[in-house]
Amino acid sequence: MPRKLPMVPYTSLSAAALEALQSRDETTLFVALVCPWAHRTLWTVSKIDTPVRVLELSLDNMPTSYLRHFNSHGSVPFLLANGRPMLDSVDIAKYLDAMFNNGHLAANDDRFGAAVVQRAEAVFDVAPTFAFLRNADASKKETLQRKMHASLAQLETVYVEDAAAYRSRGPYLLGDRFSLAEILILPLLFRFNLIAKHYHDTEMLALHPVLAGALAAATARPAFQRVTREPEMYLRAFAKLRARH
Repeated sequence: MPRKLPMVPYTSLSAAALEALQSRDETTLFVALVCPWAHRTLWTVSKIDTPVRVLELSLDNMPTSYLRHFNSHGSVPFLLANGRPMLDSVDIAKYLDAMFNNGHLAANDDRFGAAVVQRAEAVFDVAPTFAFLRNADASKKETLQRKMHASLAQLETVYVEDAAAYRSRGPYLLGDRFSLAEILILPLLFRFNLIAKHYHDTEMLALHPVLAGALAAATARPAFQRVTREPEMYLRAFAKLRARH
């Protein structure tokens, strides 16, 4: 198993050290391991080996200083790039790729591939799957499950048809080329797949073999494993979220 990506507990830093972060000429990423949006950015850092300092927070006990001095929304991920803030996980992943990786994950050297990556990003919709996973009403299960599979089928169509030129080369959207499509999509599918099996006894990707293949290949990558924890952590986080709604 690869060594985990180094992270510094936010609460271990002094007030002076936290204040200095806002003026330093460096890049700092604030994350919580349970958050799928933060997982996107962590995977990006791990994949391209960026010179980014990663600070770990707990969503269950968000420090007042983080809310007051960094991100009043209390959300993660949050990036400080030379003192300038960035809150959206997609924007952060793209920024890190452009700044430290020449846009390779975005396939900037392949115009058609870049367009397919953007197409996959646009089609991917977490809402139908999330609605199915959060549902506790047996009378709604079949309808919500059908909507979930319809949404996943649309995404699989991008992999199979829009990216047909790459399909025979490997399991990812662009065949053997790992891209931002995987960074932005698979951390969510990884969690959703765990939750569907555990709480709904459902093989979420059984009807979507291409997506299942991409997920299997991605989760075997060392860069993914460096920023991923045991399944129980994600299941506990979902249980807390479900209990609040």
